[in-house]
Amino acid sequence: MLRTAGLVDGERRGTWIYYWIVPETVARLGALFSPLGEPAPEAQAVTG
Repeated sequence: MLRTAGLVDGERRGTWIYYWIVPETVARLGALFSPLGEPAPEAQAVTG
């Protein structure tokens, strides 16, 4: 599933499959979710 989404890539070497993350895709996904971690503007006005 993660390979299909492009978050990880892999390579078969004999009977083993080696996986690694795709940094560009993971960074884009992180940028998509980073606004969710910031407080809402109304919350900043009340607490600040």
